[in-house]
Amino acid sequence: MQTFLKHEAESHQATKASHAEVNANLVAANSDLANSKRELKEVRDENSAIKREQQAAQAQLLQINERVDMLTHTNGILSTQLQLLLNRIRGVCPDIADEFVLDAHQTRKSEAV
Repeated sequence: MQTFLKHEAESHQATKASHAEVNANLVAANSDLANSKRELKEVRDENSAIKREQQAAQAQLLQINERVDMLTHTNGILSTQLQLLLNRIRGVCPDIADEFVLDAHQTRKSEAV
């Protein structure tokens, strides 16, 4: 009987040790999982911030493109009006119209340089 009780006590101690080891592994795994969740949240927060920045940049780009379109349209109107004005001047005084055209060409050349 004494041997049986001793064997049961040893078996119980081994089981307790095994359970303690399993519990320690579970605690470590839970800690790793908590760290992974925290890192995942940080990455998701970072991604959200990047997406917000991209949306803001896209909105700015859209505004710039709209402004360029408006300026291009305005430039076309002004070019047409200038051409009509030069045609009127040319009808009245061709020399002055030619001077305007020459000045415009010289201005474009100097701006290009």
